[in-house]
Amino acid sequence: MSEDRDLVFFIIGFIIWIVNLIAELGGVSTESWLWVLSWVAVPFFFILGIILYVRKYYRLANQLTSVKHLPVVFITGKPQDEIQSALNSAQEAIGALTGFRAFHQIENTFNVRLEHLVPYERRRLPPDIKLWHDFIQYAERNIRRFSDVIPGEKVYHIFIDGPASLALGAGVAFGIRYRVVVYQFSDGTYQPVLDLRQDIRRLKEIITETEYQHIKVTFPLKLTQDIAIVLDMASHSSIGEARAYLNKMIPDAQIVEVSNTYGGNLREKDWAGVVRELYSVFNRILSQSEVSRLHLFHAMPVAMAFGLGMALGNFVPVTVYNLERLDEIYYPVIKLNELESFL
Repeated sequence: MSEDRDLVFFIIGFIIWIVNLIAELGGVSTESWLWVLSWVAVPFFFILGIILYVRKYYRLANQLTSVKHLPVVFITGKPQDEIQSALNSAQEAIGALTGFRAFHQIENTFNVRLEHLVPYERRRLPPDIKLWHDFIQYAERNIRRFSDVIPGEKVYHIFIDGPASLALGAGVAFGIRYRVVVYQFSDGTYQPVLDLRQDIRRLKEIITETEYQHIKVTFPLKLTQDIAIVLDMASHSSIGEARAYLNKMIPDAQIVEVSNTYGGNLREKDWAGVVRELYSVFNRILSQSEVSRLHLFHAMPVAMAFGLGMALGNFVPVTVYNLERLDEIYYPVIKLNELESFL
């Protein structure tokens, strides 16, 4: 009702006009209060209604013809009734950052449902590469179908309620073709930590080791065909579980260990810099002819993982391993160069 409050003034004016007409037909003097209403109140309410009507639809048209801000929310291992709650939180975060709030108007105007931008799986994804790939590709198709019917320029706002390994794969799916803002859940709210609306390609800028400000890298004495990269970018280390897996499954692999120097405290403007430094490590290793396969073990925030996936793309031979917390064992779940991109 609040969206159509401008119609109230048209109705009031119409009612007053009807009352006045009935009064005139009944022989009431034009010098009565009804005559005043006829010549003062009716035009006033009609003009006010027109102003509010034009104002509302000008704002709506402006939002629909300008950049559309679309929430993309990945959810795994949660009850289905959390979908709408997560979508509402995403819309609030987008509105706080951009001022864009025409989400229902997008649905009504283009006959779409925002729920299609919420790739969802009720269970935790099991350690099966095919199932992880299938879920990412299912997400891509839904997002693509939704976006194809929305005209004009779009910005994707990424929210991930799931493992960082999934965020890496989702980042690969998006690549650096679209303008995105990536959010990290912190202190009870979603915070935009990777705002890539202006210069998304900066994630792929190569910098030298002497320029690293957020990471420390330890290289082995020699590089081999299989290289394991262990990223300790969170408050807890992943090196112990990674070594246990490698000693058993890939004993000949050498380890490149990357640890953070920021102690878990990152400002918004630093996140892109961290991703750029991590990408530079991968680029340096892959430039060596003796290396043919990378094995990625990680402990990192989901927003950082998404950004790294965007930078790496599906051109690099990287197997991503996910740590199953129940048994503290890593399992291979994604092969980046085997992910197809449908976006």
